[in-house]
Amino acid sequence: VTKKLGTGAVLTLSNRYSTLDNNSQFLLPNPQTGSELVVSLVQPLMRESGYHYQKAQVKIARLDSRMAASELVRQLEGHLLEINRAYWNVYLARAAYVQRSALVRQTRRIVGQLEARDEVDEDATASEALRANAALRRLEAQLTRSELAVKNAEARLRSLVNDPDHPLGGGGEVIPVTRPVLSSPWQDMQSVAYEALVNRAEVLQSVYQLQAGGIRRDIAKNELKPELNFVGEVGRYGLAGNRNLGGAFDDAGANDASWMVGLTLNQSLERNSQRSVYLRSEYELRQLKNRLRTTIDSVLLEALVAYREMMTAYRDMQGQYQ
Repeated sequence: VTKKLGTGAVLTLSNRYSTLDNNSQFLLPNPQTGSELVVSLVQPLMRESGYHYQKAQVKIARLDSRMAASELVRQLEGHLLEINRAYWNVYLARAAYVQRSALVRQTRRIVGQLEARDEVDEDATASEALRANAALRRLEAQLTRSELAVKNAEARLRSLVNDPDHPLGGGGEVIPVTRPVLSSPWQDMQSVAYEALVNRAEVLQSVYQLQAGGIRRDIAKNELKPELNFVGEVGRYGLAGNRNLGGAFDDAGANDASWMVGLTLNQSLERNSQRSVYLRSEYELRQLKNRLRTTIDSVLLEALVAYREMMTAYRDMQGQYQ
């Protein structure tokens, strides 16, 4: 029975039986049965020692789990962003359709008025009627395309939402309920940059990768050390004649316990393999640091560009409204 402790020590409880029968004149009794009940402890003092080394793989696994969760969050945010864009595309397409429908109705009314005036003065209203009819046909063509744009926007939104109750190509209309925000944005550039650095999944992933790289570098550094172990052992040994297993076990219990303590040292001469692994971990850690810096720069750039575009769009919207 073996148990590995948090410090790297290996605690072992064993009970070994052995039988021996040979032609030696110096073996007494012959044949004989031996029993060894031993409790041993092997504690690394340099290589593979310490709580941090023993839990390193567990820490890396937890970081991998967090990276996977961050990747899931990033994909969810990207999908929700596409749904948001598709929703406002439906809103814009339906608004354009409503406005063009009103323009078509107004133009038809004007055409009717011109046709009515044609009975009074045919020469005076002929060119105006032609221009009005041309405008009506142009607006009707735009209205047809607007209707198609509404259907395409609704289909795009249905495909992204993937609701089983409203499948792609199903009946019914998608009516936007949420209205656009027309008030002035209240965020400032500094708060936007801070929120991006704290909450963006890409930054969290890079941080977790850097932490995992640091742990791997520490593991490689630890494995450069010599293998120096403390060994302690306590046991009871018994002997009985013939194949008497019970007698050997009883004899072990009757004798005094024996013990042994010592040190074992094992060290290769060149350690080329360990040095190459450590050097590679150093390079990987340096790459992860640079990747984190690049990710932070990219996230900041995206956040600042998005903020400026939002403020520009708001001012442009005000001007267009006026």
